[in-house]
Amino acid sequence: MLAYEYALFRTFLVTGFRENEVRFLYWEDCDCKNSTIKVRPKPEYDFTGKPVFCHLLISPSSQPI
Repeated sequence: MLAYEYALFRTFLVTGFRENEVRFLYWEDCDCKNSTIKVRPKPEYDFTGKPVFCHLLISPSSQPI
């Protein structure tokens, strides 16, 4: 499995986000300091989405190998 495929799969698995919610994620939506990801509207892509807030618990075992 390629690194980007692994990252994509883990994002779906850990967040429970839908396909478009993951497709339109920006780095600005990720707050690594507080371990959170927010789904925000992206009107430039005609994506409104349902506002979602995901708090991730990051443990050493969840870090990439």
